[in-house]
Amino acid sequence: MLKLTAFKALAILFISSMALVSCNNDDNSTPQPQEKTIAEIVAETPRFSILLEAVQKTGLESILNGSDQLTVFAPNNDAFAQLLQDQGISGGVDGLIDALGEDAVRNILLYHVLGGEVKAADVPTGFVTTNGVYDGQSDEFLALYLNTASGVVANGVSTVITPDIDASNGVIHEIDVVLLPMNVLQIAQVDAGFSSLVSAVLAAEDDVVNRLGSETDVTTVFAPTNAAFADLLDRAGVASLDELVDAIGQDGLTSVLLYHTVNGNVRSGDLMNGNVTTLQGTDITINLDGDNPTITDGNGDVANIVATDVQGTNGVVHVIDFVIQPAP
Repeated sequence: MLKLTAFKALAILFISSMALVSCNNDDNSTPQPQEKTIAEIVAETPRFSILLEAVQKTGLESILNGSDQLTVFAPNNDAFAQLLQDQGISGGVDGLIDALGEDAVRNILLYHVLGGEVKAADVPTGFVTTNGVYDGQSDEFLALYLNTASGVVANGVSTVITPDIDASNGVIHEIDVVLLPMNVLQIAQVDAGFSSLVSAVLAAEDDVVNRLGSETDVTTVFAPTNAAFADLLDRAGVASLDELVDAIGQDGLTSVLLYHTVNGNVRSGDLMNGNVTTLQGTDITINLDGDNPTITDGNGDVANIVATDVQGTNGVVHVIDFVIQPAP
């Protein structure tokens, strides 16, 4: 009798266990909430209401609602309010479109978008390619500068204040300043690796800074790094930029800097072997043969092109590791 009672108890325990497993399986089969798209998150977040209006009025909603993975640096309402105030524009998004044009506003918004999902921990320090384009060209994408020394800061002015808002088609990073595309002068100014170049530009005649900051003239810049300028000072036998200016004159420094510039937006795919006339008036020689593209100056010295196609609104920057100089 004892054995039979024990058997019944085991049977009841087994049946109860199976019922529990069945219930658990039913729970697991319950449909889980679907993660929302970037467009849907923006639409349901009150602090992104101005961004939402701008996205809708420039026809970008389908892109942010699509299947391609994206990273969006999303300005909040305070950021847009500050932009409108700084630009002296009233009337909200409509006023912005009236002042700048729908295509320009659309391009500014695309400048906040990167292809692929990049979480805050994976953001690199340096220039990245955005979905904004130069002069309407579909394959010439504007550069954005990101610095991760202390959080994530874009173009030296806009801080990520809420990172990693996950979406089904990428990630949103909330920022506190609307990003505006940079010209080639601003590209040099935002990257500490070009601080010597910027100091030289400001020490030269106004022709240089005016050309690089121009809204109408288009310029290709072969930009020497800080290390390249340190090497130049060593070769010149001077200790500082001021001593260099004393030695060669402001006009001499202007000549050297203009020798690093070419008219037009000449991207890496447009470079060709041979001589190219600079804005200084004499030629440099481009050599695309071999493993690394190079520039030979009027003295036979060679600079390596170490990075290309940092695209600005008024031209493009290619980085070189040597300060080239025209022949005496």
